[in-house]
Order: sequence, then structure tokens, then C-alpha cells
Amino acid sequence: MTSEETWKTIAERTTLKTQKNSAQGDHPASLSVLYLQKHRKFKNQTRIDKCKFIEAKAEQAEESAKKGVSRLVYKITNDIVGRAKVPKVQ
Repeated sequence: MTSEETWKTIAERTTLKTQKNSAQGDHPASLSVLYLQKHRKFKNQTRIDKCKFIEAKAEQAEESAKKGVSRLVYKITNDIVGRAKVPKVQ
């Protein structure tokens, strides 16, 4: 659930990085400052997107719990927590 604004910032940050890497003289220093600003904006936006995603998943889990679908609640909880399934040892 990455927002359009985040994708736009990613594209702008990518172009700034290529310009910074190909620039010569004192110009890379000013581009580095612009790149850092875009990078901070990108990190902030991705944090916001992640919070929105987790909130949507939590609401979905609450609705499933109200309906009594425990399997879906368990699956959503594992998605949020991020635990990987451990294979059984034979």
C-alpha cells in the first residue's frame, strides 16, 4: 500500500542520485543536500504508509474477529507480526 506521493518521491530521489553521481566540481555538494532532503521525506512517507497498512490490517482482523473467523484473524496477526513459518524437522 505505497501511496502515489511516495512513488513520486522515490522517482525524484532516484533522479537526484544519478545527477549527484554524474556531477563534477562543487555541484555535487548542493545535490547531496537536495538528495538528503528527498531521502528524509521518503523515509517519513514510508513510515506513514506502513502505519496506514498496519492500521488497515488491524481493522480487518477486528472485523474478522467479530464475525468469528479465527483462522483469518490468526493469519492477519502473523502478517502484522512478521513471523516466518518454521518448517518441521523430520
